[in-house]
Amino acid sequence: MPEYQKKMPLIERLFYPEKYIFLSNCLANRDPRSGGIGNMVNCGAAMYLSPVGLVNAGDPEGAYREAIAFASAHQTSYGLEAAGVYAACVAAAMTPEITVDDILAIAIASAKDGTKKAILSILNAVPDVKQPDDCPHVFHKALEPFSSMGDDLQRSPDKIGLPTDNYAPSRTKSIEELPMALGYIAYYREDFHKALAGGVNSGRDTDSIGCMIGTILGAWLGIQAIDPKMVEQLVQANRYPLTEIADQLTGTILRIQEADQRKAEALHTLRKQLCEEVKG
Repeated sequence: MPEYQKKMPLIERLFYPEKYIFLSNCLANRDPRSGGIGNMVNCGAAMYLSPVGLVNAGDPEGAYREAIAFASAHQTSYGLEAAGVYAACVAAAMTPEITVDDILAIAIASAKDGTKKAILSILNAVPDVKQPDDCPHVFHKALEPFSSMGDDLQRSPDKIGLPTDNYAPSRTKSIEELPMALGYIAYYREDFHKALAGGVNSGRDTDSIGCMIGTILGAWLGIQAIDPKMVEQLVQANRYPLTEIADQLTGTILRIQEADQRKAEALHTLRKQLCEEVKG
């Protein structure tokens, strides 16, 4: 674990809502389709959903639907909604000749309820950013109607048992991380490193914000946008063969997409035959 500088069980790295996945789906053996019910609403599911976006490259609607189904084992309410929208953004970013504005438009079109309003609020606030250092203040201000936590992120003992709507299901709230990431993407456009640096230095849940900026822009710009020294540093710090895993994932994605293509072609042929029989 890079942050602890020692070897330890992977589950110790996870925040409470992510440990809930293990409790609910493994120990309690719940139906995965309801596994996220009762969990703290947070951004955890969204952070894991970039592979769903990649598998559905070019099909943001399909990515949204599959992400919602997949992440139901982990999240509910606006935490689940953000996972679907995030996967849609990654899928959209893989579309040839797509623009940043197109990706942002797809995010808006995919989102529902408080998530949609929070994304719109931040994107509408981007023109108010006069210099890069203004981004955190402007974006946090835009999020105030949709997230009541602010900078109070610590789960300290004195909060135990106190009534709060934080982490509770809601149709009017949104996680902060996805709208924040989209705000930085809208501001910096194709400048991968500046967008990433801005996001991870913006305050609050910056690992998640950086994750979402990096995957959406990375899917759009490709690995050539990333400094090779940064890739090597990440590999060494995590002691994880990230580039090999990426190659393996690419192979898996291609196999899935080829199977989907064959299925779509077979279904098209069948429907064409049925139409001819009806007309005949």
